[in-house]
Amino acid sequence: MTALAQLLAEELDVPFDSVDMVMGDTDLCPYDMGTFGSMCIRLLGPVVRAAGAEARAVLLQMAAEQFQAPAERLQVKAGVITDPLAPDKRVTYAQLVQGKRIERHLEKVPLKTAAAFTVIGKSPRRKDALEKVTGKAKYAGDIALPACSTRGFSGLRRTAPP
Repeated sequence: MTALAQLLAEELDVPFDSVDMVMGDTDLCPYDMGTFGSMCIRLLGPVVRAAGAEARAVLLQMAAEQFQAPAERLQVKAGVITDPLAPDKRVTYAQLVQGKRIERHLEKVPLKTAAAFTVIGKSPRRKDALEKVTGKAKYAGDIALPACSTRGFSGLRRTAPP
């Protein structure tokens, strides 16, 4: 949860604390292969970084259209896009999106290099620390299913083997 948030914050150029991760909520994230092998970062890390980089590039493109300036000239810091040649021109990601769903896709957006990292490689407070320390975190073992009856899920009465 924490590492994926770092990857996304890095590529989007937003503060780490502004990223909320929703994980394991099948109402919001219906696909889940399971928990095994500690492969989250290996499998999802590149996908999260690529999505963040593409979103950042789309937002820069939107700002370039609004500013009537080349996207390559614009700068992003903490989710605010500015034009260094026109200091009065600045727009936040939220102002660009205005709560709307944006569906633009770009091909082969480059990821940041390790030399450009400002979030990845730091040791922030874990996103799930409070829930774990206070005992509010829920695990599969915390789920209590209703007691089984003598009827199966299909409503048929189960019989004992001969």
